[in-house]
Amino acid sequence: SKRFVPLHPRLIDCGFLCYVKLLRGEARTDLFPCLPNAERDGKGKAAGRDFQKFRRELAVGAAKGDGRGTKVFHSFRATLTTSLQNAGVAQEVREAITGHAKAGVHARVYSQGALPTTMVRDALTSACFEFSHPTWADTSAYRYARANGRAHSTRRA
Repeated sequence: SKRFVPLHPRLIDCGFLCYVKLLRGEARTDLFPCLPNAERDGKGKAAGRDFQKFRRELAVGAAKGDGRGTKVFHSFRATLTTSLQNAGVAQEVREAITGHAKAGVHARVYSQGALPTTMVRDALTSACFEFSHPTWADTSAYRYARANGRAHSTRRA
């Protein structure tokens, strides 16, 4: 669905807006055109499945006895919320960033409109995640995925 999704400055540094501009230039409306669309769950089912496979390959959250782990795609929201809370970001700002409804009566009844963009940006900047990611570039693999609605496997059997 359409919604306000703030971007962490690190995503912008990685070329995310260039990617979005390219999609718009191709008259695409989906952010991830290579994900298949499930009848009931839309693109979320494939994204969740792909994340689970990736997570298991990295053994993230595999401490549970059966080795399956407890981390799911939705765990990113909890990780971000915790990071924002630890950085001292107010609850109403955390709720706006993560897309949750306002919790308090005061915020639900008396607050009107969206939070200032600068407030959201500053809050996101306070959430620090150490990762390395190359700057996005439109490669033949990305062009194949967009044209064919799926990613081209580059793995060898």
